[in-house]
Amino acid sequence: MDNLKNLLDKFKNLINHSGDEKKTVAVAIKKHTNISIDEKDIVVGDGFVRINAHPAIQSEIYIKKPKILADLNEALKPKTFKDIR
Repeated sequence: MDNLKNLLDKFKNLINHSGDEKKTVAVAIKKHTNISIDEKDIVVGDGFVRINAHPAIQSEIYIKKPKILADLNEALKPKTFKDIR
């Protein structure tokens, strides 16, 4: 029974960590572009971040991409992001 509890706790931590990453992405975008992105429009993958937003917003994010990526890689140190899509 304890093994099952430990396994479920690991999944719970993974889910919570994903939400923290999305919040960090939203804050970095807001800092550099003054655009608020809802966390449900952010998809965090392995080495990339995908933003589901209007093309004008995506263009603004793309212009500031190097600064946003630098902030993300600093804030989420063990994980590194190489691209924003």
